[in-house]
Amino acid sequence: SAWIGRPHFEHLFERIQWSLGQVASRERLEHDAKLHRRFYAFTRRLARLEGKQEIEALILRTLASQVGAATGAIATYCPAERALAITATLGYPVSLVEHLRFGSGEGLIGGVYASGRPVIGDSATAGSGRLRYRTDSYMLLPIRAGDQTLAVVALTDRFYEQSFDARDFST
Repeated sequence: SAWIGRPHFEHLFERIQWSLGQVASRERLEHDAKLHRRFYAFTRRLARLEGKQEIEALILRTLASQVGAATGAIATYCPAERALAITATLGYPVSLVEHLRFGSGEGLIGGVYASGRPVIGDSATAGSGRLRYRTDSYMLLPIRAGDQTLAVVALTDRFYEQSFDARDFST
């Protein structure tokens, strides 16, 4: 390139690189500070709650809001039934789905429960478009305590009809 041979080009390049690094570093610090404030506020609200339903509703609302999901559900494991049952919903009545049960390893929710790993998917690419939802993108997150998975959060219908992606795990 014609710029490489010019005097002081390397110095200019180094200064631009340093400046961009400073901006990126500042943005990371600001993001981390916001994230810590949100975690602090969430834990304070969580500590004030007593009932299982209130706690599940707060967890669901908070996670949905962080990734911009309009609908979601929490499926918790019921030892007596040896299955997961949907115990809280956002964006639709729990009465529509409270009868459903998912064995460990069965379907998407049971699969996330068994593996303990989050999943982001698109039902359109899997060939099973979902009529009840506005979008085909979904996100499934395990709620874990140590090595044990306690529940699975399912989030769908992202605002602005965007798909979920791996960046959503860092919000």
